[in-house]
Amino acid sequence: MENAGEELNELHEQVEHAEHAKMIEVSFTMSVLAVLLAAATLLGHRAHTEETVLSNDRTDQYNFYQFKKERGVMAEQVYDTLVVLQADLKDEKSRESIDKLKEKYQKRSEKEREDVEKINEKAKEIENEKTLVARRADRYDLAEGFLEVALVICSLTLLTSNRIFWIAGMAIGAAGIVVVALGLMLH
Repeated sequence: MENAGEELNELHEQVEHAEHAKMIEVSFTMSVLAVLLAAATLLGHRAHTEETVLSNDRTDQYNFYQFKKERGVMAEQVYDTLVVLQADLKDEKSRESIDKLKEKYQKRSEKEREDVEKINEKAKEIENEKTLVARRADRYDLAEGFLEVALVICSLTLLTSNRIFWIAGMAIGAAGIVVVALGLMLH
């Protein structure tokens, strides 16, 4: 009888050891998911920060665009005023002085028009980059959600000892990893 009791105790210890080994796998998986979640969160925060910076840069470009455009309009107005003034002048010396001023303001007007085009192109480039970063940030946010859910579902394994939760958690975690990879590949 004593042998039977010892065998029962030994079997009980083996079962406990097997259960403990299963929980180590689950705990390790949860640790990996937590690290991946932290990485996805960090990537998401950085992407959102970059999106904000680009949004500010774009606004600065459009403000500069508006300034240059107004300055060009003012130069054109000065030029037009000089044309009208020159038409009324009889003195040749005054006409020559106004010709110089007209040339100066005509060049300024042309330069402002060129600058406006360059600034507009730069603003469009920034807008495109901002859109890309926003799409990337959305992917990271989605991945963060997948990894959070995976972590919670894996933790159910510890409460229920049902390995289906562990498998489901790993599958959802894998989906989160795929979404992070898709975010990293956006260019």
